[in-house]
Amino acid sequence: MLIATLPTLVSDKDLELSEKILSHPLIDAVRYNTGGASPYSPQEVLQRLAPLAQKHETKLYIDLEGRQVRIANWSPFSAGFVTLNRDFDIELPGKIHFRRLGWFKITNADQEKRRIFFDARMSSSDYYLGESQSVHIVARKLQIPGYLANQDLNFIDASIKSSIKSFMLSFVESYDDLSEFNESFGACDQNGIGPPEIIAKIESLKGIDFVRNTRAYAMREINYMAARDDLFLAHIDRKVDFLDSLKLIVARDPDAILASKIMSGLESGDNLTIGDLADMFLMAQLGYKNFMLSDELTRKFDWAISDWQKIIQPLLVKEVRNE
Repeated sequence: MLIATLPTLVSDKDLELSEKILSHPLIDAVRYNTGGASPYSPQEVLQRLAPLAQKHETKLYIDLEGRQVRIANWSPFSAGFVTLNRDFDIELPGKIHFRRLGWFKITNADQEKRRIFFDARMSSSDYYLGESQSVHIVARKLQIPGYLANQDLNFIDASIKSSIKSFMLSFVESYDDLSEFNESFGACDQNGIGPPEIIAKIESLKGIDFVRNTRAYAMREINYMAARDDLFLAHIDRKVDFLDSLKLIVARDPDAILASKIMSGLESGDNLTIGDLADMFLMAQLGYKNFMLSDELTRKFDWAISDWQKIIQPLLVKEVRNE
């Protein structure tokens, strides 16, 4: 199975690209990332996307934020702090990762104002950290109270009104997270379209512990996703264990989905690399057979789907035949 990521809806061009992706014969399902900034409300977004998904008979997953941590507003990097979108409880030492910039030591935190202060001595005075940009934090202790964000609740309600019941849940770390989602879905489901279809995205060490300690029968109606971008960041101090974590996920769920850093040469440039080919070969050997293309490949969809069809797909088929 191949899942593609739709663009955040901002204009009619995004809707046109969404239909191109939804209608492509190689795409089995699509995902809408609710973390992007859009001028439309959740209900307005899904009123536009749901009819297209139905028209092309392509499953639409709504990817909820869960406890994903993001920057709440535009911030100059030189200021040395960011305001986050969620309440948090942190115990230092710790470090914070910014996309395309790397890791920085956390020097302090103001939990009441949701601020993280970091060492910005190597910063560029004219660089800004974007609103809604995701960050990853590793610390001696980090707790994000609750699971669902307010926008998640809005998207759950809007999804049900559009007869959508397929969800991806970010940063799942406990059965309580799943229970909170199910309770919220049930409370909104006045039309009885449930039960929901759930893909639990594993993106942290706590998530790996959850997979390891949860019995298979408790997850029989739920699939896992190995969300490699944040999951690799979570292994910053124990990278040697990263492949074991990927093995664990697909061992517990043979239908698990592999996501992030697929065709990463194309994500950051114009061409696949030898590393991309070796990566897909290894992931197939581990047992992964379902894949999701990232947000970074959405704007390069024509290139991405062409390389998938001509290079990656034959590679995966050849690996299956050799088993």
